[in-house]
Amino acid sequence: MNKILHVLIGFLFLISNKHFAQEDSSHQKSKFIIKTDVFLPAIFLIDNGLTKNPYDKYYVESLTIEKGFFNRQSLQLTGLFANGIGGFDFQIITEYKYYVSKKNFYSGFYGGLSLKYIQNTEKLYYYYDPNHYIYKFGIGGAFILGYQNYIGKHIVYDLLIGFGQSKYLYWTFYKGAPYDNQSFPDGRAAINIGYRF
Repeated sequence: MNKILHVLIGFLFLISNKHFAQEDSSHQKSKFIIKTDVFLPAIFLIDNGLTKNPYDKYYVESLTIEKGFFNRQSLQLTGLFANGIGGFDFQIITEYKYYVSKKNFYSGFYGGLSLKYIQNTEKLYYYYDPNHYIYKFGIGGAFILGYQNYIGKHIVYDLLIGFGQSKYLYWTFYKGAPYDNQSFPDGRAAINIGYRF
């Protein structure tokens, strides 16, 4: 799984080194944006307030870095973390975005593709083994749609939704016994707020 993660990150950096160091055809320097999702953390906070079992409570955080190139395209890298007593989820999400508008660079409606690496750790509570964990590793892909714009010159908001498929390539259950691979429908929704440099 580490090889897949390294290939994914290496591919992103390869593209970024090729394009991001350049200025585009209109002599506008490519934009750099850092942002975080406020949608999923809010959903989980509400759910945590309604959940009585502390082992079902999770806290979500994310950080996204986006770099634009050629006025209407960008790549972004997101780290998504969900942590709780019952386990830990981690995703690395890479997304390519193509903006429809020709007038306003890196803003307006966009479409694109998303690839992600998934790592889940889930704790099981059995009377005969109270400290057993399930480990899951997988990859996923999705089509994304969204709208991004600015408040003033620097404040960014980005509404994103995606639909796709993910697959666990490897996961273990009791005493490290491997289970069969699993494919499942997957999606992504985010309301990102950030700052453009």
